[in-house]
Amino acid sequence: MGTAQTSQTSAGHYRAFGPEVQDALSLLQADHRRLEELFAEFDTRTTSAQRKRELAVLICRAFRVHRALEEEIFYPALLAGNEDEDSYDEALEAHAMAAILIDDIEQSGPTDVLFEAKLQILRDMLRLHVAEEEGSNGLFAAAVACDLDLEALGAEMTQRREELSRGLFATD
Repeated sequence: MGTAQTSQTSAGHYRAFGPEVQDALSLLQADHRRLEELFAEFDTRTTSAQRKRELAVLICRAFRVHRALEEEIFYPALLAGNEDEDSYDEALEAHAMAAILIDDIEQSGPTDVLFEAKLQILRDMLRLHVAEEEGSNGLFAAAVACDLDLEALGAEMTQRREELSRGLFATD
């Protein structure tokens, strides 16, 4: 497969050119937007404790899948392409901290007095994560600069997402 062509928009976002191109950056960016949407619904569009619990479950599942795609596929490819171990280590550490918080959120619920505060912290972690990846000097820019085969990575990530989703959403 050839390298997907990408461009950076004025907002610092990357997009793929061509029909049905599912490059790695577009897939990861879509995850970021989906998580932002779920948090927005949690914050502003529901007061129901049951719906808040459902949204928290969706947020945690989406984070777990996103984390796996980055740790198993995207970050190792990026590290091989640019050898920036510091950025790689920082990303893994941020993921580890998010995983601890996600476990805590999943074990609690809307009746926990800290439930919404925990989700606020997770949202703040997402904002930082997005800035570190999508910023003009972020990991997405590094992926473009080292000429990764983003289309091939995207295909691999799509396949892995399907595998992970089958396991996480099997009871839905």
